Amino acid sequence: MIKLRMFRWVLVIAAVLSFSDQAMASGFAIYDHGAKEQAQGNAVVATVDTPAAVFYNPSRLEVLDGKHAEVGASAGRSVLRFDSDLSGENIELSSTPLVPYAFYSQKISNKISLGAGLYSSMGNRIDYPRSWEGRFLVTSSEFKQINFAVSAGARISDQTSVGLSVGVAHSTIELGNQIDLAPFTFPGEGSARLTADGYGAYGILGVHHVFGPRFGVGAVYTTPMKISYDGQATYSVPAPLSPLFPNGDVDTSLKVPQSAVVGAAWRFNPDWVAEVDVQWVDWNELEEQKIEFERTTVVVRDTSIPYRLKSTWTYRIGAQYRISETSQLRAGYVFDPSASRDEGMSPILPDVDNHIFTVGYGYKKGSWNLDGFLAYNYGAPRKVDNSLPRMPEHRGTYESRTIGGGVSVTYSF
Repeated sequence: MIKLRMFRWVLVIAAVLSFSDQAMASGFAIYDHGAKEQAQGNAVVATVDTPAAVFYNPSRLEVLDGKHAEVGASAGRSVLRFDSDLSGENIELSSTPLVPYAFYSQKISNKISLGAGLYSSMGNRIDYPRSWEGRFLVTSSEFKQINFAVSAGARISDQTSVGLSVGVAHSTIELGNQIDLAPFTFPGEGSARLTADGYGAYGILGVHHVFGPRFGVGAVYTTPMKISYDGQATYSVPAPLSPLFPNGDVDTSLKVPQSAVVGAAWRFNPDWVAEVDVQWVDWNELEEQKIEFERTTVVVRDTSIPYRLKSTWTYRIGAQYRISETSQLRAGYVFDPSASRDEGMSPILPDVDNHIFTVGYGYKKGSWNLDGFLAYNYGAPRKVDNSLPRMPEHRGTYESRTIGGGVSVTYSF
């Protein structure tokens, strides 16, 4: 029973990090790059025509003539609600993630373009009350990740182009929970905190093919990424218990799974274009994660846990209508299913099925483009009834709502 106390760290790291790179996963959209693309529900793998192609499909960089620089940010307010079947307590948590980004592209020949991007995959924090029923599992978690990628896109025929992005990611985590001192015959509770950071590398392969002036397809494959973390575990407990909870270094790693996207676009006329994308993320390949502590005791031990995730299929549809030479309207919809199995659903990252609705507007004047979007994410209610370490009875209903938006500015020269 005492040994299980350390399992919560493994669960915290596993659950928070496992969703670091998934498109539009859990709450506010994670595909937060480019206001134009987000306005179309990110259904752009076959039509992206901004420097954000570094992320969405590097093969599309070659459609951009000259030089282009894009900067922007997305923000939102997410509300998570948990209605407990055990205590009857209704917990409502809110967060306001901010996701900035910057992209650049440059044509270096008639058939080859280069690009670069700096973007944040996620910036999220969740804080539960210190008195809530799951406090021995988690009271707070914060995750941040920044990616830098360089890209090249080339046209290999009149109909086909290919591209490659190579990137590195730096991520940090801060996690906290309460410690039940009753097994040690001490009153009250202690607390634990973990901070860590790590690096990983990844690649994005893209291809695009047109079958005529109206129809085109795109496909992207993102490689797995292993992130190795080094950090510190610190504890606040009564002095007599300090030898059982020594502060020290922590090492762990995580393999972010591979993914693939396929999209098809149809241009009805010069003003109307629509696209449908399907994305597969191989969450099922995450079998276990190992945690190693520099200083171990009968309580603090090296351990590992199995994952309880399933691979997902995300569906996107988006459209753009050109009102005039300077203005465009956009809209999109995304269905992003939960990757959590019922037995693994956790308050650390309460993952529900998400329905995301987007609208946006674009304005062009000379060398400048200004794009904006609004999004609403409906996280469908999900019942949970399972048992977790330090939370043997986990029963209730999770649901979430998010209202977000963003702007981006692109300059062409």
